[in-house]
Amino acid sequence: MATIVKQTAAKNIAKALRTQHTARRDLTISALFAALVHADVTYMAGMSKADAAMFDTTLRQMLPVQFKQKQGGYVFDKQKAEKVRGELGIEFQTTEWEQFAEKLLAVWLHGHQAAQGEEMDAQTKRQNASKSVQRSLEKALAAGLSMHELEVLFTKFKAANGGVTAADVFKGVLPSTQPEASQHVQH
Repeated sequence: MATIVKQTAAKNIAKALRTQHTARRDLTISALFAALVHADVTYMAGMSKADAAMFDTTLRQMLPVQFKQKQGGYVFDKQKAEKVRGELGIEFQTTEWEQFAEKLLAVWLHGHQAAQGEEMDAQTKRQNASKSVQRSLEKALAAGLSMHELEVLFTKFKAANGGVTAADVFKGVLPSTQPEASQHVQH
């Protein structure tokens, strides 16, 4: 059986990711140009919501379309188009591609940088929390708490927090929490 996944050589992965990211941005700017300057959203015909989600996340919120089930998909939203045109200083049927692309690229850069900063902040917070929990666990073990006692604490934590344990959140931080066989031997 042939695989449908195309393998990318390790040395080409970073470049391919950047290229794909740039292509998504460029396609979204082109779609916005067609929609905002020419009121043309024919490219949305037959698109599902999942398809539309493939547009660039920073820019797609400006697409002047609404999903109408009764009309079979996406339709042009004139009011949103006028609003976005006004916000960007774009004129219907007169704005040139170069001017449009410059404005949208500036919007994209601003939104993209903000999103990257938020993502990095969240990632840093998760990493710091993981390290903090790991240090606390190491201190607890050094102070004489057994793995079984830690497991009991995690079970209580799970019960108090709707079924998600710290162990679920920090998988891999703890060594195996299986009680040793000697703990199960009855005398």
